[in-house]
Amino acid sequence: MIKPTDKTINLAGLNFHYLEWGGTGTPIILIHGLASTVHIWDLVAPHLIAQGRVIALDQRGHGLSDQPATGYDFASITTDLANFVNALGIKEQFFLVWATRGAPMSRSVLRANMGHGCAA
Repeated sequence: MIKPTDKTINLAGLNFHYLEWGGTGTPIILIHGLASTVHIWDLVAPHLIAQGRVIALDQRGHGLSDQPATGYDFASITTDLANFVNALGIKEQFFLVWATRGAPMSRSVLRANMGHGCAA
């Protein structure tokens, strides 16, 4: 089984944990649902690396990411995802894969923040 690399990135003063499984090509960003963590993707992600660069983000308040007292509205979590994509230097088309709450949040990101091509 392929083991991911644990990473942390600071976005607007908050530390966000993420896992990167590797792979090359179109980035595939995995978004967990409410009350979950990046580890929901542990069995799926290794199968995706043949298709692209696989990355899973622990959203604010989840997993090993910071747990601020505020900012759990869609506008904040949407901005977190957009900032994450930009901080990783992803400029080309990428895929968002989500579970439960990740779906509306992902659509909101695409509508509000992404100027480059996205497939969701």
